[in-house]
Amino acid sequence: PETELPTEPETTEANEGPNIRGRIEGNDYINEYLNLRITRPQGWIFFTDEQIALANNLSSDKFKDTDLADIVAQAGQAMDMMLSDGSTGSLNLILQPNQPMLEPYTDEQIFQLSEEVFKAQFNAAGWETKLYEPKTMQVGGEDKTVLHLEMDANGTALDEYQCWYRDGSDYFGVLTLALPGGTDPQPYLDKISRLN
Repeated sequence: PETELPTEPETTEANEGPNIRGRIEGNDYINEYLNLRITRPQGWIFFTDEQIALANNLSSDKFKDTDLADIVAQAGQAMDMMLSDGSTGSLNLILQPNQPMLEPYTDEQIFQLSEEVFKAQFNAAGWETKLYEPKTMQVGGEDKTVLHLEMDANGTALDEYQCWYRDGSDYFGVLTLALPGGTDPQPYLDKISRLN
């Protein structure tokens, strides 16, 4: 009698890399890969998936259905979260691949190495950089080196605070807080915590 040969089990190509995409739960953005939680300040709103997709130059469906690591691989970086107060205040998180050549350097050293590049980028946008200083601040319950930029953005005084999260082995997160000039950043930085 004829017998059927056993068939090979169907295999699906699984993404073996880490899940670097965060999620929104109520008033919190949670990214377990970066061990990071950000609570929405009162009066601020999260960007929608459609707005985040647009910031990544992708359609909403493509952004939702594509692994964030693939977007980073194609574009060099990807925005995963953004908060806004509806005017000049914003807080966003960009994920980028780790660069092994920079691993031996501290955040402060990297900020200093990048100073001329940062200033050239802002000047090209018509923004005058008035202050560029790495400083130590409390973020997420720990002392972190934060890059503080004070700018005249087309006639608007703006302060920007940038810090890096390099907990992951493959990717790091760049967190950027922009506030109207002279605003105390600490109440906003206090909304950032590390996951247990």
